[in-house]
Amino acid sequence: AACAFTFLLGAVFERPDIQKLFHGADFDLRGLNRDWGFELRAVYDTNIAARFAGLERFGYAALIEDLLGYAIPKDQRLQRSDWSKRPLSEPALEYAASDVIYLADVRDAINERLGALGRMAWVEEELLRLEQIRFTPPDPEVAYLSVRGSHLLGGRGLGVLKALWALRELEARRLDRPTAFVISAEALIGISFAPETDPGEGKGL
Repeated sequence: AACAFTFLLGAVFERPDIQKLFHGADFDLRGLNRDWGFELRAVYDTNIAARFAGLERFGYAALIEDLLGYAIPKDQRLQRSDWSKRPLSEPALEYAASDVIYLADVRDAINERLGALGRMAWVEEELLRLEQIRFTPPDPEVAYLSVRGSHLLGGRGLGVLKALWALRELEARRLDRPTAFVISAEALIGISFAPETDPGEGKGL
């Protein structure tokens, strides 16, 4: 049943006559391609479109507030919770629904502005680029440098960070968990700054 659902979902994703709405599509498109091999067509990204529409704020909650006049609560506890756990709680389901329910209305409001500015063709050209996004595995020789705070480390600290980053990747795959649930970026940097200290005393572990 799961395979049949995946096949059907992939078929919908690939149809150019069905628009797929996202806000900040880049991460999602790479994940869908990495995990399932999906290649999406007819993608609309409200974050990209909002920039062409001359809006000052591009965050999803800000767009809902500025364009529609609604304020949606952002629960950081739910944002950072483990969304792989099943079944999802009632608050999590409500949060997930509120996160997408306004997407079509936001798109329509942005398109109205784009039409008035004569910039719709610009956005359509940029959205076509999203269809080419594919997952590329990170290069382990340099990927650890993307950890926030790595630029503050010296040579020794960078060596420690590289080893920790590789360990975290292996553990995340073994446990089938997001890397942040194995060791936080804050903890990686903290240990790399002072590798001689007891890791149990560091923050984020």
